[in-house]
Amino acid sequence: SRPKPTDDNMATGVTVADEVSEAFEAFKLKRGEFDLRYLTFVIENNTTIVIENRGPKESTWEDFTATLPADECRYAVVDFEFETTDGRPSSK
Repeated sequence: SRPKPTDDNMATGVTVADEVSEAFEAFKLKRGEFDLRYLTFVIENNTTIVIENRGPKESTWEDFTATLPADECRYAVVDFEFETTDGRPSSK
């Protein structure tokens, strides 16, 4: 029988580089060098998900979308700032 896939080795055989997991956790907490607007990821050599781009906090949505190729897949996380219906600033 085949081994059960784990977070680090998906069913496709594609793995996640250690830096990706660490960066994602730091990004969620807005910590240190990962207090960013966005991170984009790419599958490198059909085997490993790696960080492709890091967008500084002052980056715009247009800056983010400009990093995405028109005909290739990418994964991304974006810190999206918005105003709630009662006027409070927030981000997700």
